[in-house]
Amino acid sequence: MNMFLIEGLIITGILFYVASCALKETKPKVFLKKFFFCATAAWMAEESCIMLYGIYTYGPVWNFFVADVPLVVIIVWPAIILSATVLSSCLLTPNSSLIPLVAGAIVLTDAMLIEPISVNFNLWRWHQPGLFGVPLIGFLGWAYFAVFSVGFFVPIGLLSRIKLRLPIMLVVSVIGTHLCLLISYWAFFKWNILSLSPTFSSGAIWIVSVIIFSIFLFSKIGDRVELKTLLFRLPAAIFFYILLFIKKDSPMPLIVYSLAFILPYIAILVRSNCSWTCSTIDRNTSGRHS
Repeated sequence: MNMFLIEGLIITGILFYVASCALKETKPKVFLKKFFFCATAAWMAEESCIMLYGIYTYGPVWNFFVADVPLVVIIVWPAIILSATVLSSCLLTPNSSLIPLVAGAIVLTDAMLIEPISVNFNLWRWHQPGLFGVPLIGFLGWAYFAVFSVGFFVPIGLLSRIKLRLPIMLVVSVIGTHLCLLISYWAFFKWNILSLSPTFSSGAIWIVSVIIFSIFLFSKIGDRVELKTLLFRLPAAIFFYILLFIKKDSPMPLIVYSLAFILPYIAILVRSNCSWTCSTIDRNTSGRHS
């Protein structure tokens, strides 16, 4: 597939996402500011990681760069993080102090899907072994960044009391991400550079996925999630699955591994639709009785 076409489609999709989300807000400028500062901080974090650690490099297939980082990467992750913020707010409550952590966990699963597929498609390359060519610490960077960033997007705890402004996010998110990466590396990953079995990893991720699927399906966690919240996350997932399947030599364990990430979203979708159907029936029944 032509990379000009791929990059153009992604940029167009992100612009549509930003416009749609901004128009939903009573103050569109607030969302636009969040996206701008998140994208700027994302570029700063990514560029500094490349310069300081040298653990990965982007492939020459990209056409549009800002310094060493592809433009697409800079704008895709803020969209993923902001949509994860909305999803975590629905799974919890809008003002829960756990939203940054849950959003970080969601972004971690996103990274666990995106990274191996992108490496398989030669969009970038890691220089240490791991899972499908991605070292385990490679999954954590964006999750750490998301936790710090989301803390600036929701009115919770310390951040609301001391009234931190979004520009400070540029410093706190980047430095916080580096600190967590360094602590993780020196505490564990430096001494445990592992090359994981693709077959074993695929089986393990399916076991975890089935457990999460069951939790979501048989609890009320997903009842507050609206269909449009899931739809905002759908295009990015479809894009990466397209990359996976259009590459003729994609390994079967990677395909099996990647399909496991769909299952929890199916459970949320089922719970969301059941909740909507039940509430509609209740309203119609009460309306007839009145």
